[in-house]
Amino acid sequence: MPRIQYRADTFRCGWDAKSAADPVFAGPSSWTTEAPVDCARATTPAMASCETDPVIAMMEARKRAIAGTRNPRVIRPPVAGKQPVRSVPPPDMIKSIYIHGFKKEGIMKQYQIAVVVGSLRKESFNRTLASAIAKLAPADFSFHQVRIGDLPLYNQDDDASPADSVKRLKREIIDSQALLFVTAEYNRSIPGVLKNAIDHASRPYGQSAWAGKPAGVIGVSVGSTGTSMAQQHLRNVLSYLDVPTLGQPEIFIQAKDGLFDEAGDIGAGSRKFLQNWMDRYVAWVKKLAV
Repeated sequence: MPRIQYRADTFRCGWDAKSAADPVFAGPSSWTTEAPVDCARATTPAMASCETDPVIAMMEARKRAIAGTRNPRVIRPPVAGKQPVRSVPPPDMIKSIYIHGFKKEGIMKQYQIAVVVGSLRKESFNRTLASAIAKLAPADFSFHQVRIGDLPLYNQDDDASPADSVKRLKREIIDSQALLFVTAEYNRSIPGVLKNAIDHASRPYGQSAWAGKPAGVIGVSVGSTGTSMAQQHLRNVLSYLDVPTLGQPEIFIQAKDGLFDEAGDIGAGSRKFLQNWMDRYVAWVKKLAV
């Protein structure tokens, strides 16, 4: 199925097809004109079969489809005797832009981010940071903290028959478009539980779930240097695993009063700095994510 649906069916005669293929939006898109199309000059079967103005019919079909309950994919214009596919995202997930007098509406691509927190402590600063910084991301980014505390210790003998928790971890990594590591620092390096998770998802050799996924590395600690040493060690590991990591800005956060507010969100004193990091991370992911 083509990525742009019924494009030719809604062009005004003489519209530049090359401009219509402009991939400003990823995923299925719909095009509408701001003026009626002359059905007498229709050049496609779908336009010729429209019993009413095809643009108006298509717009009405879209309105009806928005009220549908199915998962968002595409809308097709109505053909005589058939109902349109009711498959549209919520209105806040639709972007609009005017190009040469035409309105282009497209479904925003969604980025699923797998968040790996290198701490199992119930009141972990890093888990709080992971949850808080995710709220600074745009609407097309969603974050999911993967579980690593129930993984067995890595043993190469188990590569042929991994535990269910290992299969779950690899599946969640593979299904994501990018990664976010939020790590504590133990003894000037990364926690053992994080290294164990990395080892599991990278094996068997040649079947790594991490490869090619853009990543960000951050962390918070009570120490004055934050998690600087742990982050550098983690970057070395990720480099070998072919995980491109955002280099700048680096974030070495010391846990102090005011870092988080009463609701667990980023405090006012740190919000601008961390928002800048998130904006850079978003651009990094959009540039490299497949």
